[in-house]
Amino acid sequence: REVQRMESVRGLIGDSYTPEHAIAQRAYGRLRGVAAELEVPGEAVAGITDMARQVADILLMMRTDDEPLSEFQDYTLVAIVAVAAHLMKAGLGEDYGLRRLSERYGHDPAALDQVFWHILTRLSYYRELHVRSQQLAEEAGGVPS
Repeated sequence: REVQRMESVRGLIGDSYTPEHAIAQRAYGRLRGVAAELEVPGEAVAGITDMARQVADILLMMRTDDEPLSEFQDYTLVAIVAVAAHLMKAGLGEDYGLRRLSERYGHDPAALDQVFWHILTRLSYYRELHVRSQQLAEEAGGVPS
């Protein structure tokens, strides 16, 4: 059921007439800008940007029904780019580049670190939900989604 709800939000993100789409589009622009300012090779920027967009979409999809829909805070977008760089194995230095990013964008390093780990935890939970959903579908003889 939770996976179905997330998939319906994914559809809303793709619908240009929804608030989810507007929030995602604004986030994508900021993510692209932060990724472009990283000190990594140009080809890595495109991969980090794409991964950051996927992470942002997942975070939007994982919003619970009782959470109000809202824009991403800037520190969250910066943390999303750090997570994406980590997942793409683009070395940003020790501490996943969080200290450097916090200095560059004026964010508290401890808060950025906390958000970074929260995002990784949410991504792990998302993956676990999808693996379980696929297993259940296979056991029921259905086609995995």
